[in-house]
Amino acid sequence: MNILFARIRRYSGRAQFRLIPSPKQADLIALVESAVYRERLDFFGTTEPWKNGLTNGGALALMELLIGATRPQNVVEIGSNRGWTAYVMAQAMEENPTGLVHTIGPFDSWRFMPVYESWPSAIRQKVKFYPINSAAFFQDAIAKDQRFELIFVDGNHDYEFALFDIQCAARVVTSGGHIVIDNVDLPDVRRATDDFLSSHLNWTDCRDARRTDILNGSIIAVLVAP
Repeated sequence: MNILFARIRRYSGRAQFRLIPSPKQADLIALVESAVYRERLDFFGTTEPWKNGLTNGGALALMELLIGATRPQNVVEIGSNRGWTAYVMAQAMEENPTGLVHTIGPFDSWRFMPVYESWPSAIRQKVKFYPINSAAFFQDAIAKDQRFELIFVDGNHDYEFALFDIQCAARVVTSGGHIVIDNVDLPDVRRATDDFLSSHLNWTDCRDARRTDILNGSIIAVLVAP
């Protein structure tokens, strides 16, 4: 069974990781059945500011483990809000000194920046905030031929916008990279996810055959690029 991490230990209330060479496609079922995933899920469900935040605890725990274990160079968050998801992602990248979180929020400057300015400088240096919409961000990324190892889709949840974000993410994610989609319990987001997969059969859908999520009651979908 392919596991992304060799060892995870706890230090100062958060997970630490040892990197090992891993296949392009993660065994996410094994990951979310691990003890450390359950520990992190409990942490985010009981700790401020995350316990009452908009991002699902399962998404936070999964992305923290994926980032910590794979040490990506660039990750993207669509939907900055107050920034606490970007904080988790940046903290998980601590062992990659040049790693960067790109977080997009066209209407979030007023709530994101005061929180961002309160963070330790080591975290701030790993986060770049874009007060623009996802269309402008992806247009620029495509023009520059930028690639990202993990993209978290949590923007506008209407069908057309969700599908657009997934399709754009698919154009710039690396081979074997992950698109994590939040709020697939919402009909429009779930339909957008399913419609994308129906026309991209070479992608891996990390959900079970009943079209429900494997992630311990989470409301996210994880797609793995070919």
